Amino acid sequence: MPTPNDSIETTPQDTFYYTVKKGNTLSGIAKKYGTTVNSLVRLNGIKNPNLIYPNQKIKINTNSGSSSGENSCGKILYTIKYGDTLSSLASKYQSSISDIVKVNNILNPNLIYAGEQIRIPTCKMDLRNLP
Repeated sequence: MPTPNDSIETTPQDTFYYTVKKGNTLSGIAKKYGTTVNSLVRLNGIKNPNLIYPNQKIKINTNSGSSSGENSCGKILYTIKYGDTLSSLASKYQSSISDIVKVNNILNPNLIYAGEQIRIPTCKMDLRNLP
């Protein structure tokens, strides 16, 4: 959740707005609030995830990720490293590419970024019940 030094505006249902500061990155903001870059991009309609501006308001949904690293479904919060692929992560964690794509709302499975955090489901998922 936000710390006293953060500039935020609250909205209902675990969603709030964070005001970007000089030097912030989407991956840093996502990590701080337990969400993913893909989630922030989707939620805010951001066209270039590498380009955000000071004083820009970023909508954050704290239910879109897990800051503890694992939740009741067995989703691991993983920080992508250079050279990682969804295929290698799915194999390593006995998941599937399609489950990882669905959980993280990834638009292009061939385009993931080092430093970005994603959730990796470690249990068989019923994709029909996801929002």
